Amino acid sequence: NSRSGLPPYDVERFVFVVQGTVTLTNVSDVNHELMVDSYAYLPPNSEHSISCDASATLVVFERRFVCPTHYID
Repeated sequence: NSRSGLPPYDVERFVFVVQGTVTLTNVSDVNHELMVDSYAYLPPNSEHSISCDASATLVVFERRFVCPTHYID
């Protein structure tokens, strides 16, 4: 059994499942099963966890969120 921690403050996360199956749980306790070739984008400061009961291989990209400079509100 494995469970992820949260990324640091203001860090967005992209998860891609290469092998196995993982469960993504959001702040509302809604579970999403991610299988091979599935992915998830998690915006900065969104509470979530990623867990698995068996071996899984993920590619995880994390980066500090930067607001576009030419963003018009």
